[in-house]
Amino acid sequence: MTEAEDLSTYCKKNCGLDVSEVSVLSEVPRRTLYDWWRTRRRAVELIVKGLAAEQKNKCADSAQKDIAK
Repeated sequence: MTEAEDLSTYCKKNCGLDVSEVSVLSEVPRRTLYDWWRTRRRAVELIVKGLAAEQKNKCADSAQKDIAK
């Protein structure tokens, strides 16, 4: 498996997004994410985990609004 495939798999597994979506939401260029995956993996892991937490919170907020109706 290539490093690009590793990053893609990691993103899909941890936040359900592809690398391009992670790039847009994190405002980090996709090429930079690939470079950091090789040299600063922890930074990319934290970005992906942060996006996953943000998505989870949005879902929880949406569910609470639906219950309140």
